[in-house]
Amino acid sequence: QWKYRKMDCEDRIKEITDILAPRPAAVPENEPVAERNTQRNAVYNKKPADSKAATTSKSGFTTEFATKEVPVEMIEKWFKDVSGKDFSHVVGRTELKERLLNEAAGFGWDKVDSALDINPVQCYFLYGPPGTGKTHLIKAFAAELKKKGFNFMQLTGSDIHNSYVGVAEKIVSAAFSVATEKEPCLIFIDEIDNLCVSRDSKSEGHEQRLTVAFMEAYNKFKESGKRLIFMGATNHPGKVDEAMLDRVSLIKISLPEEEDRVGYFDRMINGTES
Repeated sequence: QWKYRKMDCEDRIKEITDILAPRPAAVPENEPVAERNTQRNAVYNKKPADSKAATTSKSGFTTEFATKEVPVEMIEKWFKDVSGKDFSHVVGRTELKERLLNEAAGFGWDKVDSALDINPVQCYFLYGPPGTGKTHLIKAFAAELKKKGFNFMQLTGSDIHNSYVGVAEKIVSAAFSVATEKEPCLIFIDEIDNLCVSRDSKSEGHEQRLTVAFMEAYNKFKESGKRLIFMGATNHPGKVDEAMLDRVSLIKISLPEEEDRVGYFDRMINGTES
């Protein structure tokens, strides 16, 4: 048994080594380089058989997931610019900022993740009292990820609920699909307790249908294996469906400590970076 484990370990090490330091491939003598590159590009650029026709907005934004109920103009508004508002603009929360940055540092090792069967998709729920800076922290994290080439999408539960009956489910499905399409991407949904309501006896029929649609779209997003991050924020975690809470890393955002409050007021009054 030990011998088989050793052989398996050696095979995995060799596989990772070949990924990190690949050997130059031998070029067949009778195959022209230009022809080989053309064939390779044709394979890489080939679209899946079930791919949809892309829709383009007036500004040039393109997606395959626009529909009559969820037009391309609506989807384009989900993408936000967070340039220049990184973690240097967040006072305190040192441990949490380091944790998020360390976990995000793993992106870019796609082949290693594939060799080790590691799913790179990361999912977090930030919860705590109103005014503790949950949204501000997530936007700052998005700005840090932008340096790595990530897109940033932001939606709110109230925005999605302000649609016609049955459309909210299609918006949720489209949001996760577009995030996957635009990877690497961070998708942030605020007021998550309005979209993924606990499926108990008190919830309404339309709330339960939306929760089911949300879970289905999220599971597909999670299983994509792409460079994706989902972050939700809520003031009322008890209202969120338990099945969803089991699928994410829960991060409590409490009121800031005295030292952080002093630093914040010092920055606001004196314009310092302390």
